[in-house]
Amino acid sequence: MAQTTVSIRMDNDLKNSFDHICNELGMSMSTAVTMLAKKMTREQRLPFELSVDPVLLGAEPGPAAQVHCRDGSHRRHHPRGQLR
Repeated sequence: MAQTTVSIRMDNDLKNSFDHICNELGMSMSTAVTMLAKKMTREQRLPFELSVDPVLLGAEPGPAAQVHCRDGSHRRHHPRGQLR
């Protein structure tokens, strides 16, 4: 099977943490991302739930929304698709 290169941008600290946990699990980041792509393709969905919870936003104005994932983590979602 022919392979291609995929380039993504992410925060350096997140990349380092991701690399560390992948190594702890005995795989590369490339393998982990490939596993994610295969699961999403097979199931035709994200393997975690995303939702917007206005309670978590409080009274803070602005275009960002709080996104919480099934794994319990929370991220700030910005309209341009960047998670912070």
